[in-house]
Amino acid sequence: MNLQKAKQIAAKVMARQATEGIVAPKAVVKMPKSINQYGYDNGAWTLETQNTYRYDSNGSLGMEESTAADKSVKVRNVYAYDSKETAFCTKHTQQVFSPATSKTPTENVMLSIDVKRDNKGRLVDMTKYEFSEAENKLKQTFHTTFEYGTTDMPVKITRVDIYMNSDNVEEAQTTVFSNIEWADGFNGDLLSSYGSTNEDMILDKANRIKNADLNISISTETNSLDGTLTGTYLDNKSILDFSIIYGSVVIMQQIYNDEYLDENGSHRLSLTYNQMNSDLSGFDTQIMDYTMLLNEHQEELEETLRTGTSSADMEIMSSSKYENSYNAETGLRDYAIISEYDTKTKQYSPTTKLEVTKYIDVTTVDGINGVEENSADAVNGVYNAQGMFMGKDINSLDKGLYIVKMNGKTVKIQK
Repeated sequence: MNLQKAKQIAAKVMARQATEGIVAPKAVVKMPKSINQYGYDNGAWTLETQNTYRYDSNGSLGMEESTAADKSVKVRNVYAYDSKETAFCTKHTQQVFSPATSKTPTENVMLSIDVKRDNKGRLVDMTKYEFSEAENKLKQTFHTTFEYGTTDMPVKITRVDIYMNSDNVEEAQTTVFSNIEWADGFNGDLLSSYGSTNEDMILDKANRIKNADLNISISTETNSLDGTLTGTYLDNKSILDFSIIYGSVVIMQQIYNDEYLDENGSHRLSLTYNQMNSDLSGFDTQIMDYTMLLNEHQEELEETLRTGTSSADMEIMSSSKYENSYNAETGLRDYAIISEYDTKTKQYSPTTKLEVTKYIDVTTVDGINGVEENSADAVNGVYNAQGMFMGKDINSLDKGLYIVKMNGKTVKIQK
């Protein structure tokens, strides 16, 4: 395999990763039980849907139901979760009632994830199936395996991503992480971070890779690519550097940078692609930058996605701003007015109003209203709203919002 061929395969890898998008984590104590959604038209708000929510015994969303204001349709989504990582969804079923009063819905399983663990409770296999509208059935899209050495930390992770390429031909990209060295704070909850895309890995503030060897292959190509993964972790910043190397030459880099901006949990997640250019003389660069600004309630103020080829020429691709109103008595959000950015006029205009008509307390649903001093042995870890590990003793921490992992459950605690 020559250098030019290696670069062509690397370009396929980069093109696939560019479609995955960037997401942001968020932690709250109370969750909405019912929300009315309005659309903005000709200077007036019009009711579009009425939405209700139910939560399971761990505080995760169990069901959401959306009914059109004219009763023409009702959509119900039902979720099931992993028995150990109780915030990780393993099944999503959707029912569509048309009209809303219909007793015979159209039902499809939109997502199904098979999880296997060994006799020590360690994750060894995860297979994801997603609904294909084109084929009207579930299709396998991911398969990840985990191999262990003498500890409970994986030494090898193999991830297979199955997708349709730009020529509408099914491809499978296999990414192997081997000789893995983990940073401090490892807790073994790997489903949400290591079962799918690279950006999920940097959002995990517990299970962090310091170093690993990479091998990437694509089913439609004969040759594979080797590289390295390096993680750097500071108090408010995490960096993951995926470098693909041919001989001693770096031909592609994917650099993820997740930086927390304030104590509210606001953060910026950027992804920089460095791809060797056509004449092999240097790199072409593409940057995706996602910023989420949160207020003191850990709720949205702004979400913005920018792209460009350098930090000096970043352009807004999409952006939303939130005007929040809070109940003076409870301190909870009554409504949010969302304004969307128009890339042509470069102006924000109101589009949606979300009116919360009722809340439900997640800690009450979970059955845990706090962590007592004598329960310290059951606590596996305490994290702040930014996802930083704070130890295991919540009683020694200042007042604030914390995420506590205990007895296989994840709960939110407001001190």
